[in-house]
This record gives sequence, structure tokens and C-alpha cells, in this order.
Amino acid sequence: MKNKVSYEFLKNILVKKNLKVTHQRLLILSLIRQFGHLDIDELYAKITVDYPYISLATIYKNISTMLENGILNEVKIGGAKTKYELSTNSHAHFICIQCKKIEDLDINVDCVLDNFNKGSVASVNVLIYGTCNACQPKISKKLS
Repeated sequence: MKNKVSYEFLKNILVKKNLKVTHQRLLILSLIRQFGHLDIDELYAKITVDYPYISLATIYKNISTMLENGILNEVKIGGAKTKYELSTNSHAHFICIQCKKIEDLDINVDCVLDNFNKGSVASVNVLIYGTCNACQPKISKKLS
């Protein structure tokens, strides 16, 4: 039953943006919703397990359409492939420099823009790099 609710939620996102609800778009959105941040290759690998007929071009085309319509956001990380996430409220990203895991962090974007007067802002992208709690013990062992 949870899957049905998820698909209804995702269908509504597409309908609100006047986009055709397709099986491919629902697959992409459901995987991104489930895993949080995925790049094209990760999406392709996960989708083709159950749907080997889908092409990489189809995934690129649908990602591009959903980016243009504000359904997805790009998370550009230095030295790594661009990840995609569902557009939600403004937040920062914590990226572990050891395991490369990405976590969303709630931030108040207003405080970032308090003294900004250079023009109009289209988006804010805050990336915080560090070592996650799960990797901290591994680092400590290497240093001892």
C-alpha cells in the first residue's frame, strides 16, 4: 500500500507541472525519493535491474525535462558526477569525504542572503564537506 501512496504523490508532482505521467518518470522519481541523491549511472543501474529495455537516453531526457520544470535539483559535487534529488525546501548538503555519502541539512536560506545585494537569486547551493559520524572511527584507527 505504501508504494501506491508514493506513486500517487509522485503522479501529483508531475500533474502540477503539466507533465505527462509516464512509467519512466515515475520510476526515476520513486528511486530518487527512495535513495535521496543519485547520479545518472546509479539510476540506470537500479532501473535496468527490473526494466532492462529502458535506454540511458530516455533517463537523460526525463531528468532534463524534470530539471527544467523544477521537479528535480542538481547537486554538483567537485570531483564527482552530478547527483539528482527531488526539489524540496532549501537545504544544505553534508558530503562525507571518506564514504561520499550525501545528507540533507536544514538551513535558513534567509540568513545566507541577509546582506546579499548583487542581483536576484535563482538558487542557493551550500555544500559542507567533512567526515560523517560512521567514518569517524575508521579515521581514528588509521591515525593510531
